[in-house]
Amino acid sequence: MSIMVYMIKVSLGIFLFYLVYRLVFRRYTFHRFNRILILASGVGAFLLPFFEMPADTMEVRGINEVIPIDWNYIEALGTTVASEADQGVDVQLPSLLVLAVLGIALTRFFLLFYRYMKVVRTFSGGEVRKERGIRWIVHPEVHSPFTLFRTVYLDRYTAELTASVVRGHEEVHARQLHSLDLVFWEVISAFLWFNPFVFLFKRLTRENHEYLADEVAQASGQELESYLLAFAGELARKHDPVFASHFKSSTIKKRIIMLTNKKTNQNKKWYYLLFVPLTVFLALAFQQPVEEMAEEVPGLRIQSGVNSTVPDWAGNAAPDRLPLDEKFRDQVSLDYGWKGKNPVTGEEMTHNGVDFRAPLGSTVYAAGNGVVTKSEFHERYGKVIVINHGSTFTTLYSHLDGLEVSIGQKVAAGQRIGTVGSTGVSTGPHLHFEVRKEGEPVDPSDYY
Repeated sequence: MSIMVYMIKVSLGIFLFYLVYRLVFRRYTFHRFNRILILASGVGAFLLPFFEMPADTMEVRGINEVIPIDWNYIEALGTTVASEADQGVDVQLPSLLVLAVLGIALTRFFLLFYRYMKVVRTFSGGEVRKERGIRWIVHPEVHSPFTLFRTVYLDRYTAELTASVVRGHEEVHARQLHSLDLVFWEVISAFLWFNPFVFLFKRLTRENHEYLADEVAQASGQELESYLLAFAGELARKHDPVFASHFKSSTIKKRIIMLTNKKTNQNKKWYYLLFVPLTVFLALAFQQPVEEMAEEVPGLRIQSGVNSTVPDWAGNAAPDRLPLDEKFRDQVSLDYGWKGKNPVTGEEMTHNGVDFRAPLGSTVYAAGNGVVTKSEFHERYGKVIVINHGSTFTTLYSHLDGLEVSIGQKVAAGQRIGTVGSTGVSTGPHLHFEVRKEGEPVDPSDYY
């Protein structure tokens, strides 16, 4: 799974989790449940793409029929934006996207760290008090009370006049470490800066923090009337930056409504179980299509015989020609049967084919008559073509730059089917060529 496909899956998960939360749970007064649900949505969206299950199960088949998302096709769609073999120009979209995402993410991390350090420097030297594990800082530069982790920043006016209300509210933020939730969403938004639903989740997080603090602080003995009057004294006060929790915020109207509304019926807690089928649905939808799953590790399922129909004209002859121009016959960079560590992944492997060195864009030919059974993108093989030559033989051509045939197309020996590339797990332009006899790899040099 490429980074591009992974980020698409994460973004889709965040969108669906947000939609369900917004439509069903946002107005519920189970604020602790909502906090868990919001955090679980972010964690689940990032972890679900890694979940794998056998692709031929009925569940995966059913989901693929309802939502036929071909993740390999999406990956292949963005593999090459432009390729001009004659000029040797090859622009890889995933590489550009990854660089852009990482560049903006690093910039956002730097700005976040800068803003945090600015707050620490600005409010250093204030009056510091420690009470029951909470650090309280009273500083003249503070314009409105806010909390960072287990430190509460207060202005002199708030500390002296409204301490009983504001201090109780901010203490809840500190004890429940609401800043950690905000840091979590700041990290996600740094990587998924292009997804607006991440920022909406971040807003929901702040909103729910205020509901939680209001609920706990007001329930601790504070009269509702005096608690609401404290809002009036804070309406014109200024916010402070970074991932802080504030007593005064843009959600004051919503907070008042939430405090004065009737509590949600306890029986509705069962509704939170709706997230279980949603999570299962996403996990299944993120699976690769059934026919894309590998049978040979780390290769593709390459079938021959009754499961693949080959017209009579193709016969059942073995492939008999070089898949490249004759001048590349001796340009073998890795022989069949080689055993050792993969130069890219470092994994122990047995080489089931022959690698030919060839310039990017060199023509690749069909090694024999047959029918194309695969023409797609594979995570490790890159752009790959598989040709069935009858009930006995299949050939595979991988790491291609261009795919010029489609699934089901009849091809003749020597017909151009694609061009040499360096897609998938590759160290440079080359053709990886395999021959399978009754599904088992054999030495390709015996067939050209």
